[in-house]
Amino acid sequence: MKSLVVILTLVFSHSILAQVMSLDGVVLTASGGAPSNCTAGGYKTLNSAGVSGNCVTFTTGGFQNGAIWACSGINLNQSFKLTFTINFGNNTVAGDGMAFLLQTEGVPQVIGGRGGGLGYAQGDGAGCQGGTCPITPSVAVEFDTWDNSPAGAGGLNDIAADHTSIQTNGIMTAGNTLSGPISCLTSGATVRDGANHAVCITWDPTLNRYIVFFDGVQRMQYNGNIRTFFADPTNVYWGFTGASGGGLRPNPYVMLLC
Repeated sequence: MKSLVVILTLVFSHSILAQVMSLDGVVLTASGGAPSNCTAGGYKTLNSAGVSGNCVTFTTGGFQNGAIWACSGINLNQSFKLTFTINFGNNTVAGDGMAFLLQTEGVPQVIGGRGGGLGYAQGDGAGCQGGTCPITPSVAVEFDTWDNSPAGAGGLNDIAADHTSIQTNGIMTAGNTLSGPISCLTSGATVRDGANHAVCITWDPTLNRYIVFFDGVQRMQYNGNIRTFFADPTNVYWGFTGASGGGLRPNPYVMLLC
């Protein structure tokens, strides 16, 4: 079976790299035209996300959400390996984070809520587009840099540490958690440290195994068939969402992918 290799080099910084997104070694190009257009072999940004050179900005201030979607779907009957680098900056009083999504709600005008919704879940219920505010059906690997559990909003499956988890259908409760939440770092330290962090996500349809590595250390593993969340697993869209909140975060949470 052909291995589908998805390679993205994504950094929250101003460095310039070869391309924004590539699939099977082929660079994806910006898809022009009307906002609803998404041309095969291209990518599209949404809401507060924008491309400058080879960088994608998700948010530049409080209560924003943005997304970048590949216009062409992938076949989950094939394996894939996704690699990227992220830098969450060094503002420890700002959040909320980002997520890598597999979804079949559509492209490109699909996005979830701001703040704790990370651009794929309910969040504050604002700024959403598409069929519903939570993106569904979907499987999300989230990187959450803000603890929303003290507010008790909707019984979110959240922890105080900067963490990662695998969530389904845009719902952040324990009943929709496939793995996690677990601290991104084995030390439990914050990832808002100004340093680059390497992420690798792999899917093996033969073993039904979905694995997330952070800085070379395996942080999560789901031993189950993620294809069952999609009516047609041969054509699943992929991309990234990100969002910022407000309240106790007085400084803008600027998130860049390069």
